Amino acid sequence: MMMTEQEEKEHQKEEYLCTTIKVARDEDLGEQIGRDIYFDLVDHEKVRSFCIQKQTPFNVFKEEVSKVLGIPVQFQRFWLWAKRQNHTYRPDRPLTKLEEKKSVGTLVWNAELKLFLEVELGLHLRPIVPPDKTGIDILLFFKHYDPEKEELHYVGRLFVKHTGRPIEILSRLNEMAGYDPDEEIDLYEEIKFEPTVMCVPIDKIYTFGTSELGDGDIICFQKSLPVESAEQFRYPDVPSFLESVHNRSVVHFRSLEKPKEDDFCVEMSMLDTYDNVVEKVAQQLGLDDPSKIRLTAHNCYSQLPKPRPIKYRGVNSLSDMLVHFDKSSDILYYEVLDIPLPELQYFKTPKVASHHAIKDEERLKKEHEGKELKKKKAEAQLCTIIKVARDEDLGEQIGRDIYFDLVDFDKVQNFRFEKQTPFNVFEEEVAKVFRIPVQFQRFWLLAKRENNTYRPKLPLTHLDETRPLGTLVEVSHKAQNVELKLFLEVERGLDLQPIAPPGKAKKDILLFFKHYNPEKKELRYVGRLFVKRTGKPTEILSRLNEMAGYSPDEEIDLFEEIQFEPTVMCESIDKKITFGASQLGDGDIICFQKSLPVESTEKFLYPDVPSFLEYLHNRQVVHFRSLKNPKEGDFCLEMSKIDTYDNVLKKVAQLLGLNDPSKIRLTAHNCYSQQPKPQPIQHRGVGCLSDMLVHYNKHLAIYFAVLFKYINISMLNKPDMYCSLFLSGKSPRAEVPARCGLDKS
Repeated sequence: MMMTEQEEKEHQKEEYLCTTIKVARDEDLGEQIGRDIYFDLVDHEKVRSFCIQKQTPFNVFKEEVSKVLGIPVQFQRFWLWAKRQNHTYRPDRPLTKLEEKKSVGTLVWNAELKLFLEVELGLHLRPIVPPDKTGIDILLFFKHYDPEKEELHYVGRLFVKHTGRPIEILSRLNEMAGYDPDEEIDLYEEIKFEPTVMCVPIDKIYTFGTSELGDGDIICFQKSLPVESAEQFRYPDVPSFLESVHNRSVVHFRSLEKPKEDDFCVEMSMLDTYDNVVEKVAQQLGLDDPSKIRLTAHNCYSQLPKPRPIKYRGVNSLSDMLVHFDKSSDILYYEVLDIPLPELQYFKTPKVASHHAIKDEERLKKEHEGKELKKKKAEAQLCTIIKVARDEDLGEQIGRDIYFDLVDFDKVQNFRFEKQTPFNVFEEEVAKVFRIPVQFQRFWLLAKRENNTYRPKLPLTHLDETRPLGTLVEVSHKAQNVELKLFLEVERGLDLQPIAPPGKAKKDILLFFKHYNPEKKELRYVGRLFVKRTGKPTEILSRLNEMAGYSPDEEIDLFEEIQFEPTVMCESIDKKITFGASQLGDGDIICFQKSLPVESTEKFLYPDVPSFLEYLHNRQVVHFRSLKNPKEGDFCLEMSKIDTYDNVLKKVAQLLGLNDPSKIRLTAHNCYSQQPKPQPIQHRGVGCLSDMLVHYNKHLAIYFAVLFKYINISMLNKPDMYCSLFLSGKSPRAEVPARCGLDKS
């Protein structure tokens, strides 16, 4: 039913005023894990939702939760969820008392707020006051796996100490799973599931801190299996089971005689071999001989079977059958032959028709690519892409996807308009998409600075907003004038409704703020402020403390984030001199943190913002591959590009379980031959890791050998193991197991 104009206005007004709060509980995790989901903790689309006005105090929302869920307010503790770099979603931290006094809208970056409700139960299973959480307490979630039933389910959560060890909670985990208290169990950390599964064993002797476990991490456990009994199960351990779930695929099979109609569907693994696939199809069709099945792949362009069938054992796995050029399909065609396919292939003479069919397929692909290319060129000439960043984007990305600068424009809302479109027409489209009325919008042009950072430079004037979009693209100096990057400033009043942006004088400066927590090694965006060029940082300290959730008189240190390439530049800001004297201007970034006493800085790995940013800039994930199997990854390790020769050897030796790093011999990689260099690296023959990884300005691999004895002339030709190290640009947290010594912050 269509809404009237008045009803639509009322609906929009309600959206401005309200936010959706999704509350996940232990009950949701128990119902979903092992049924609806296997990875991560919960599907937020299936939990209890509340529609609350943004200006409502959070404490009032807690009373509503008490009425609906029957949990008294004093027994509720809420946790904010965070999206990690590896795209998992985990509870990150509990709300502070100060945050609970604020309005709901101050906690919301997007249109909705996701929370985890922690409720502790006493001996009689009645709610009790949640225990105080100190800096060394970690909230972990636990899943139990049964290899016999091939079942994974949620069994609960526990607080552990950062300095504690898994062996101290084994009896508690056995109780959760219904085992005897002294049952031997194996523990694994579920790290990520996209694009590949990473689930690594946890050493029960090491502390949780050493294993780099933190709030929201997931531990899966199961009974320890003797080696001889592991063969009884299809998926004997948690990693193999999660791998099977990740690779599951429902394939639609069609008879080659009726290529438009699905005949049946079969659940398979993308890793299934050719033999596995035809066996399952034969079983479905009631055939005794799978070799009489002939399969044909699907052409994603013509939406028909490919002209040539798949040869007998002509592909390695199901995934190879389903990929057509750069596209993936879930359709396969089958035939039932009178004789086994290997015999048919042996006697069959190739036909010229198949050659023509291949040409037809290539022609269709080229025509498709040609049309797409022409379309893109025509659009580039007539249209422009406008990328709009908002505070919400900065809040979601900083500390998760990025650390330096403000936003990754490849991950913000895009608009496509013809270049002659007036800017105010674009503003009306923004109003529809973001629900921000035109009169409350102010756009800033972004500029690339000399130090290669990208910052908001100046707001668009009323005159700019009457011009065609194409003229603004030219102003932005974007190559080929096809893209315009903007920051949308939206100011909000006390009731959190959008208001008209204040007038900006020349002496006003727009600054952006990030907060750093050295205890958690976390950097996050907390907001922006207009300050006067003649003002001093001391005048906004209480406001910054409020942004960070600190008490108003908390002592804090301020740093300006200046650049990050080719080196990090982050300098301390004198709070007593003016912003102008500190040469701060529109778009500049200030990072701040609690002031630390000199004696307490040694407690933290990265005690201040500059040391943390330096660490981020230099961290490098290195992938190890066996030289015997150079195409397969074995393990990976996080290092710093400024690690010395000795540090590199120690980390490799530690990962391999060697007590003597001097038995490691390193060899650099030749980027032209794609082979190891003929001469190994001499003992302490390079200054640092970066020297090992560069060959004629190209980044490359390192090879190492583990020798039987100390390195000497007589033993150089008796290697015990060879592996190669490859650089990766992927997120360290998303790729490296805890056992590799990775900082997961």
